[in-house]
Amino acid sequence: MIADLDPSLSPEPAEDKTAQKAELSRGRREFRQHLPALRERFPLVFPEDIKAVKPLHHSVTAAVAQAMGWTFPFARGVVKGYKLSIPYCHAVLRHRERIGPDGEPVEGSTVDDADRLSARCRIAEFARHKKERRQREQVEAVQASGVPIPPPDPVPFVPPPIPPTVP
Repeated sequence: MIADLDPSLSPEPAEDKTAQKAELSRGRREFRQHLPALRERFPLVFPEDIKAVKPLHHSVTAAVAQAMGWTFPFARGVVKGYKLSIPYCHAVLRHRERIGPDGEPVEGSTVDDADRLSARCRIAEFARHKKERRQREQVEAVQASGVPIPPPDPVPFVPPPIPPTVP
């Protein structure tokens, strides 16, 4: 199925780069809205069960563009938004082979160490933002309750050790 994709959907080099970037950005913003349609059309590639998510081969983007009737940059943005999701990052860490548009592993396409590092960083960044958001919400809840926040305990001063003197 990878070989019979429509080559006219790939971006033309002469196309306006600004328009391509705008379509890519729009696809990333709107990927959640299009995910149900993608799951209906490609149930093995975009599964609902997060444990069944697998790393995607780059040919999936062209297949999505062709099947959904989207421009290539828009489809790229939608797929990129999906690839930035935390379940996808966990899938990159769990699996070695990438799958194609038919849901089958693509011969010779594996997840490399750079992909795994990127996935780990994305998961860590998400966890950090989640922790910061939780702390911010707790502070806002306390402030909204009208109870004053006590100042933090002062850190006691500990003088530095005195270096030994030479006789």
